[in-house]
Amino acid sequence: MNTPARNFEPFFLKFFRLSLTHFKVGVLVGAILAYALWGSPTPDNPGALEVVLGIAFILVVGFGGVKAALLFKAEEPREKMAARVFLYAGLTFPVAAMVINDNAPAYAVRDVAAFIFMVLPLFLWPLFQRNPQTGKMLLYGVLALGLIFAVRTRIDLSFVGKGDALYYLSNMPSVLFATIYFAGKAIERLTGSCRFCIARIGLFAVLSWVCVLPMIETQQRASLGAFVLSMVIILASRFAVAPKRSFVIALGIGAAALAFWGVLSPIFDRLLLKTTLVGGNMRLQEWQAVWDEISQNPLSIMFGQGWGSRFASPAVADITVNFTHGLVTSLLLKMGVLGCMLGLGYIFTMLWAALKKLKTETTLVLAVTAPVLIDVFLYASFKSLDFGLVLALIPALLYSKERNSIHS
Repeated sequence: MNTPARNFEPFFLKFFRLSLTHFKVGVLVGAILAYALWGSPTPDNPGALEVVLGIAFILVVGFGGVKAALLFKAEEPREKMAARVFLYAGLTFPVAAMVINDNAPAYAVRDVAAFIFMVLPLFLWPLFQRNPQTGKMLLYGVLALGLIFAVRTRIDLSFVGKGDALYYLSNMPSVLFATIYFAGKAIERLTGSCRFCIARIGLFAVLSWVCVLPMIETQQRASLGAFVLSMVIILASRFAVAPKRSFVIALGIGAAALAFWGVLSPIFDRLLLKTTLVGGNMRLQEWQAVWDEISQNPLSIMFGQGWGSRFASPAVADITVNFTHGLVTSLLLKMGVLGCMLGLGYIFTMLWAALKKLKTETTLVLAVTAPVLIDVFLYASFKSLDFGLVLALIPALLYSKERNSIHS
């Protein structure tokens, strides 16, 4: 008599868990698309959209996500443990340093928001564990994000956010991620890793070109270099699988480069001219300025000057700002040597976990690694939601039972 009840209860609970997970995944993808269409990576004056996005991510993470992020457990992955240690570090001594140094609350809030974005993978971890297909939906969302940002950079559409004042959209890690991913998948399909479909290959190539155009126009040397290097690595990896096709593709790319050299040559000339004029964009001088700022006393060397701290940056004509061009220098300024070591430990532990999948998921791993490394050392885009979303693809990849690529 009790058998139906015993059978019904597990089914009901399982159905509820799946429904809740699907709801969270839907909210996550919807929030990413809203951010892509109308959002700004680092808004000067956050408004209603940012409030809605904040609420959406709170719903996605939920109490379970916060609990899982805060509580230590035995036999956890090293990358998850490193993320949690970094989270606790960011919630303690830079907050104390902020109070001691009386840093402006407005700047501190912006820093804390960027920090939460950085550890977003930790809060999303339970969602990936519960439903591995969540990783695929996140992948689609980040690809759409990069593509839409690239379009917004070049075209003003009446129904989306304006891109003319947001030229830095093309600097976002999601744009480089989408560029490498689409082009890499086109190469993989051409060399026979998936079903050969010329229409789909052509579509991937076009989408990659749409994403790379803003980087060419804004002369992003690091991003373009990372894109070219990634394509070389992907093509080299395909030689072991399909040497004949890979060789033909390499010859085809070379022939196309020669045929369109009249178009490509001015691009290289502009990049060389920029290098001649600005060199490293004062990055080394910025590193020195940050060190001079925190080395005034031993405590700030070890623990930084806290969230909201500012300094005169030579990278922006010695104007006093609260950001740096690179995660390393930002962590040194805000969290000191200790916080910088913990933050880099977290990032590189995550990247190392991803690199273990390099052989089977070459394109995806390179598409994640390239923008993350650039933001760690060269760009200020680590302060954006993009950075956390791209980084979150690593645990999504680790927990996915299927390859996180577009097969259908």
